[in-house]
Order: sequence, then structure tokens, then C-alpha cells
Amino acid sequence: MSCTGVNSPTICVLPFSHTMIHSNGDIIPCCAVDRAYDANGKVFNVKTHKISEFWNSDFQKQLRLDLIAGKAPESCNECWKLENSDHTKGSSARLNNQTRIPLERVKDRIAYAEDNGGELNVDWFDMQISTGNLCNLSCKMCGPVNSTMFSSFFLDRGFTNREISFSKSSKGLYIGGELGELHDWPVHYPLSTILKDHYESLTCIWLTGGEPTIIKENLEFLEDLVATGHSQHILAFINTNCTTINKRLLDVLTHFQGVMFQLSIDAIDEIAYIQRTPSRWPFIEKNIDDIFYWLVEQNNVHQNSVCFNSVVTNLNFHQVPTMWKHLITRYHKYHDQVYTGFGFSPVVAADINFGFSIVPSRVRDQVKLELDELRLMPEVMVSHELLGNIEKFTHYLDTIDYPDSNEEMHFMLDRLQKVHPELNIKEIYSIYYT
Repeated sequence: MSCTGVNSPTICVLPFSHTMIHSNGDIIPCCAVDRAYDANGKVFNVKTHKISEFWNSDFQKQLRLDLIAGKAPESCNECWKLENSDHTKGSSARLNNQTRIPLERVKDRIAYAEDNGGELNVDWFDMQISTGNLCNLSCKMCGPVNSTMFSSFFLDRGFTNREISFSKSSKGLYIGGELGELHDWPVHYPLSTILKDHYESLTCIWLTGGEPTIIKENLEFLEDLVATGHSQHILAFINTNCTTINKRLLDVLTHFQGVMFQLSIDAIDEIAYIQRTPSRWPFIEKNIDDIFYWLVEQNNVHQNSVCFNSVVTNLNFHQVPTMWKHLITRYHKYHDQVYTGFGFSPVVAADINFGFSIVPSRVRDQVKLELDELRLMPEVMVSHELLGNIEKFTHYLDTIDYPDSNEEMHFMLDRLQKVHPELNIKEIYSIYYT
């Protein structure tokens, strides 16, 4: 077998190791690809296709061959766009996953595909599953496809999705219908049924949503993995907004090789409520405390971890250093027992709702000073991931042309006040009005 493709500048580990089921049941290579089509032009979906049909489909084989050959497939445009932008360099799914899944691990798979027309003779071992869109929050940067709460939140406040816009150049909060559809495919096509033949090859599963901790079909799937004995060779990743901790979930997770909680934490106190409505920070913080305590009780240091993932928008931009300081200070005591990581996803562009490029330059300067102070904290200096986040965020601060005027920010906050009549937005965001 040859393996020239492993050195390709476009190579991505995911088409050789990973599959994903979207919240609507679509089967796709990864979260950065919108849709995949079969030979008849039909979208791959769990309701109409077996996942094994997708794995060595013409779509997948051509995708692998293009990546091996150094081409940039159109279906991967999201990654190329991110990697070619000065403001988001290094944050693409392609680059992030090559850190998580070493290239060496799929080297033989790349070689086999290169010699066999893109086909693979082995199964995927890494799987991400958005088990429907049932959710208990209406996060501002989300949409109906990932949250059943999203549309009703804005409709209850007198807005339709098409009417509301939070910046003067915004494309709109969500391009789509007024009401989101409930994606309940797991009820009719249980994961334990559609994945049963692939349990043996799985080494990692990611459960997202919706909010995976309140989707009972996730629990039934995990319990089936335990009952069949396969949980012992699988790492379970749970991506949660941390608003609820399910005892049944924790009980079943004790039987897995390891557990990683990815906690979507963007801010604290009122800012957390505004960005991820109607979350309540005191309850979230208690749940985080309980997760750390539970992980320590498992006494499985090398396989258990927590990662704080933050979506940075103009709503929480000014509070990012405070949030990171709070989290690293509160949970550093566990660093010898639970691996604690940090990550963030930036919403940058002004023509996208909540893009932080409309933040005034004086606030940018204040955040930069706070980051400089943060990186000198002893707890931070031993946290390589948090230091990396600080450097990456600083890159955004240094390379974006932030406005001197508060005009765009005030427009956005005025619109936000209409959505949140129960809050005093000017008081909460007083930093923009001084």
C-alpha cells in the first residue's frame, strides 16, 4: 500500500474515522458538511438509509479521494473558509479534529482508500449523534433545527424569526419558518437498532442535541451499550448546557471506558441568562460542581475530563476574561484528578447576528488588558489549553478593525431590550454606555 495522501495539505481524519447523525436524521461526514447525497440524488438520512450505505457511498469515496489528492472539495467549504480567514485561522473542524484524532491513527486507512478508489474495508470508530432537537433553552446563536424552544421563545415575545435582526447589516436571526419542527426520528429509529451492527468498532461516541441529558432515547442507547458489554471500550462525550444533571445518565456512564463532559458555558450571572435563555447561573454552577465531584468519585483520572466550551458573541465578549478567571479559579483544585480543558467558538462577522466585530474599540482594549492579567495567574500558567485560548482570543482583538463608535452596539442592545422586557439591558450592559 502506498500512502502519499497522508501528506496532502487538505487531508482530514474525519472521512476515514467518523460519521455524524444530524438532529434531523441526516447522515453526514461531520458537523461542517450540510448534506450528503446518494447516487440517486437523495439525502442520506436514517429514515431512508443505513449508515453503512453512506460509509462507502460514492459521495464518501470521492470526498476521500479529493482530500488525498490535495483538492479542496466544495462540501468542505466551511473549513476552507475558516482556515483562510485571518480571524478564524485554526478553528475549523478539520484542524481541531486532527488534534483530537492523531493522523497516525488513520494512516493505514488513508493508504487503503488511496489504493482502492476511496473505499474502506473497516468501519468508523468515532461517531457524533445529535439525537433530535429537543431542548430546554433558546440560545440566541441557535435555531429551530437544534432547539425546539427557539421559535416559541421569539414568537412569545411578539417576534417572528424573519422580522428580528440584531445589527444594521444582519442577515436575520434565522432564515427559515416561524415554527421549528420536532425532530423525533430516534423514537421511530432507535439508536440501539440502527447502530447495533457497529457497536464492535466504536471507540468514541459524542451525544449532542438538542440537549442530550433530557432526551431519553440517549439513555436507552447508552444502557444498551452497557447491556451488550460494548461500553467498556467506548469513550462517551456528553455535550450539555449543564442546566440539568440526570442521575440515570450518571449511573449508566460509570460503565464506560471514560467520560468527557463538554459544558457549553458562555458567561456567568445575567449574561449567561441572556445568551442562553432561560438558563440560571446558580443552578448551572451547582451542576458543574456535581459533575466534578462525580468524576472524582469515579477515580478514573486518565479517561475522565471536563471541557468548557464557550460561544463568544457581542453579548458576552466583554465578560470572557471574567468567566475564564472564575472557572479556572473554582475548578483548578481538581486538576490532578480531572483533566480540565477550555475551548471557544467565535461569532465574528458584523453581518451575522451577534458578531463581535461591532464591539467598540475601547471595550476591546479593556478586554485585552484583562486577558494580560489573566495569563499571569498561576492557575492559568499551568493550563496549556486556557493559555492557548487566551492567545487565540488575543489574535481576534489584534486583527479585527473594531469601530470607535457605539452606534452598532446600541442598535443591537435596543433590539435585545424588546426581546427581554423583563430586564434592564442598559444597566446590564452599562459598559457600553459609559
